[in-house]
Amino acid sequence: MNSELATYLATILIATVGCLLPRQANPEANSRIKLILFMSWFGFLCYVIRDAGFDGDMINYSVNLTSDSLDPYFVKEPYIWIGTRLLYLVTRDEILTFWIFDMIAGYLVYASFKALKAPLYSVFAY
Repeated sequence: MNSELATYLATILIATVGCLLPRQANPEANSRIKLILFMSWFGFLCYVIRDAGFDGDMINYSVNLTSDSLDPYFVKEPYIWIGTRLLYLVTRDEILTFWIFDMIAGYLVYASFKALKAPLYSVFAY
């Protein structure tokens, strides 16, 4: 079993256990600890996935990191296409560049689920 599969299975286990545990009366309790735990696991999961190699669209995204083109296709999503290029200029590492973008997206997902008062395990359940 490779590390990517083991991490996916562990994530499923975490989500399943979270589903089975009773919900807290005060979901705001320990929110800082929950954020730290969530971001730690999410960061680990994203690193394992990125380190396993690129496939599909990620190959195109990684090629774009060193491109100078401002083709209209790239300009329509400046946050991704131009943002990744700028971050890559700083990090000079494809995996680290994508991992940082994953962490930003992960925090936004966490904040969204918290605002919706959805249980944290549901992030990993979908």
